[in-house]
Parts: sequence; structure tokens; C-alpha cells
Amino acid sequence: AFPARRSSVLAEVLLRDVVPLACHSFGNYAIKQLLQLGTEEQRYRVVRTIEQNMGTICRSTYGASIVAVAMEHVAPEDKLWLARAAFQEPELLACLAEARGGDSAVLRMLQALSSQERARACRKLVCNMAALGAAGRVVAEYMEEHGLAAPQSQQLAM
Repeated sequence: AFPARRSSVLAEVLLRDVVPLACHSFGNYAIKQLLQLGTEEQRYRVVRTIEQNMGTICRSTYGASIVAVAMEHVAPEDKLWLARAAFQEPELLACLAEARGGDSAVLRMLQALSSQERARACRKLVCNMAALGAAGRVVAEYMEEHGLAAPQSQQLAM
């Protein structure tokens, strides 16, 4: 077993470099472990860093997977903050949705928002649906099932 004191020191080292590690082909695994197994305080710190650097992280193939893991493992209030940060820049959603597991992250973000925020986010998504490609179909189906947007045939006619 890895001593708690050593794992705490290791976590502190990782927390100093969340953004470059999140965007790195191997470093992203360490950040995912912090999100999955870290203390509540460590997860909180990772989420705040992701939130403040959403543009950089979502535009990275590996970083987008970090956001997906965060949306699965962090506290509900942290999911809300991540969702709000991502929906500030609708083009980030295309980057996120195209990444491995990104479509589920976008769906979790929609679920984290209040109904009013969700409706606004869906309006933004409808405008960017073509850019979402295949992942956009998953998001569009979710919005259609939940009455959040016009059916795809109507969206294409717009």
C-alpha cells in the first residue's frame, strides 16, 4: 500500500500542473485518478482549474476526456460549474462532443443545469449541431426526447 503521506505529496505535485497534465497523453491518467480517487478537496481543486481553463482543456483530445471523467465523478455542484463554464463558449461543445466519451459529458452537463439554463444551452447547441457531427446526433436525440429542441428534421430546415 502507498502511504497516505506520500500520496498527499504526490497529489500536491499533480495539482500544481493540472492543465498541462490534463492535456498530455500520459499525464491525463494521473488527473483522472485524482478525479476518481482523490479527496473531496483535491477533486474540488481540479474542478476549479478545469473550470478556469475550459477552453484550453476542451480543445485537447486528452483534456476533453478529463472533462468527461469529471462530469462522471465530481459533486453535483461542481458538475454545474463545469457545465456553465463549457456553455459560455458553444464551440467548446463541439470539441468536447467529438472527443471519446464527450457526448456523455455534454449530456451530463445538460442534466446538471437548471431547466431555464438547460433551455438556453440547447438553443446554443441547436445553432452548432452541424459542427457536432456524429456526436451531435446523440445530443440531438437527447434534446428531442426531453422536449428541449425541435426535432432534427425541423432543425435542418432552419
